[in-house]
Amino acid sequence: MKCPNCGQEVDEGLFCFNCGNSLKDVMGEDDDQPTGNPPSSETLKTSYGQFFLAHVKQPSSAKMLNDEGFVHGIITMGLFALITSLFMFISLNHPMFRNVPFFQFFVMPFLGFFAMQLVVAGATFGGLYISKADASFKTAAAQFGGYVIPFLLIYLFGLLLGMMQLNTLSVIAGLIGTLGALFVIPAFILKEQLPEEPDRSIDFIYLLFGIYALSFLVLGLTMRVYMQLLIPMFMGL
Repeated sequence: MKCPNCGQEVDEGLFCFNCGNSLKDVMGEDDDQPTGNPPSSETLKTSYGQFFLAHVKQPSSAKMLNDEGFVHGIITMGLFALITSLFMFISLNHPMFRNVPFFQFFVMPFLGFFAMQLVVAGATFGGLYISKADASFKTAAAQFGGYVIPFLLIYLFGLLLGMMQLNTLSVIAGLIGTLGALFVIPAFILKEQLPEEPDRSIDFIYLLFGIYALSFLVLGLTMRVYMQLLIPMFMGL
């Protein structure tokens, strides 16, 4: 089977491993899941693997994602939130700290960062909606999840640098990974999805300003809650 977008010969699957294009429309009707039956966990794992590898190889192909990539996008946001919260929890499990609460320093950061990504994806969809772009929230979330993959890899690279005791480079990579995911991806999505200039009700720059303002607000509130939990630990040393 050939991918209709790039012409690559591919095995049957939901995404082209070369360009990330959805192959659902190319597959025969017999290959579809029966109506009303959710995909099996094995099918979901296989399709997510294709999704992830396709966007590792060609991150810009996230611009072609639509509603069909929504679940994979949400999984990727959850994976990013899981890795960041796990790193924070492990960092705090140091002899200088005592009895680091799992819920406050793993579960809450996980939910907070996952919620931040959803808010930014929702704000990006809001910008598309205001500009009358032909895109749904599911499409915005799917594309956000596709674009977040390279930032996730940068964050993981930062963790590797930290293990090598290259702390300054580790912090820089971590900041690029987290802040880049929140503030760069909306620009990618808006640039690809917005209609031509004459049809826009609000300029692209002002839309970005609005999204960034909301993102900073949510980030600030999240960090404030986290610091309120963290400061008592330092005070108790």
